Amino acid sequence: MTQPLGGYSSLYSFKGKPDGQLPAARLIAYNGSLFGTTSVGGSRCLCGTVFVISTTGKERVLYRFRGLPDGVKPLAELTAAKSLFYGTTSLGGTACKKNPGGCGTIFSITPSGTERVAYRFTGAPDGAHPDGSVINVNGTLYGTTSSGGMKCSIDPRGCGTVYSMSSSGKERVLHRFTGKPDGAFPTGNLVFLNGGLYGTTQAGGTCNWGTVFEITLSGRERVLYSFNCTGLDAIVPTGLVTVHGVLYGTLQQGGTRRHGALYSVTIHGEEHILQSFDGRNGSEPLGSLITVNGALYGTTVGGGYGYGVVYALTAPGRLQVLYRFKGVPDGSMPFAGLAYLNGTLYGTTYMGGSWCRYQYCQQGYGTVFRLSP
Repeated sequence: MTQPLGGYSSLYSFKGKPDGQLPAARLIAYNGSLFGTTSVGGSRCLCGTVFVISTTGKERVLYRFRGLPDGVKPLAELTAAKSLFYGTTSLGGTACKKNPGGCGTIFSITPSGTERVAYRFTGAPDGAHPDGSVINVNGTLYGTTSSGGMKCSIDPRGCGTVYSMSSSGKERVLHRFTGKPDGAFPTGNLVFLNGGLYGTTQAGGTCNWGTVFEITLSGRERVLYSFNCTGLDAIVPTGLVTVHGVLYGTLQQGGTRRHGALYSVTIHGEEHILQSFDGRNGSEPLGSLITVNGALYGTTVGGGYGYGVVYALTAPGRLQVLYRFKGVPDGSMPFAGLAYLNGTLYGTTYMGGSWCRYQYCQQGYGTVFRLSP
């Protein structure tokens, strides 16, 4: 572990095998430790891992994915439900039409590492590639698939779905996206507010630049906001968080400087850009936000020194860069949002970390870091 520098320290650098590589998901705090996934690495098939790491940097692999009929490529954060964690894999499960590598899974895993596949997607009509996390609402899990469902105006393989899954593993499709006007390719997380679920799509809507949508637990969907045709308000929404009944999110592209933006939208569909990134203060905010003591915290994939930043939004238009990543042997490209535990922020970088001796991995396999806000 490196020594803290301005409140920042690198806790762990991934090695590929057997511990995993390229962590793309946010960590979650549970019983004083942090749990997460790596999108590849681990076993011989390089299908990804589930791991636990202490706040001092001691890492342990809980599970290594094995491909078919297991899962491949976990991209989303875990969700705690009773004594289990639930998660998704983008691939794996059952080989399905047009997806010989599998359409993805929902899995459960105990804190000690016992894994079980709860559901295997088939593409149509139930969806494919559940790239986002699941949310637990009163014992039922809800989530999205970024593809599959039904043939739509944008993609013959389908524009994605919203689904529910009971504790017994029974899956039900709540909504199949059609592209226009309701949206296409939902990714990121769902949030629960005032009895309904809210999420984002990366395409579709009025101008095919994405939407914020609301869906009831019974499956009635409506578009809350379609990003406009000028692109000035930003495009490619990627995640949501709620604060005092208002939705806040990140937009990977667009804004006044075209490096992405932070926005808010009310449940009535009133949208406001809070901050546009300019490259120096970050670029491409991909991960979702968290709120701590009235401020919003997040990461950008690029910008700063070119390797991404950690930032805080303390008020609309008032953004502070907390840390600029430096690549190798530091971290690079923080895809995921942040976790908060005992007054400290924790996160992952997709690349960077200890220099690898092999030519193909000289960008590093990714890191876990901590930062004092």
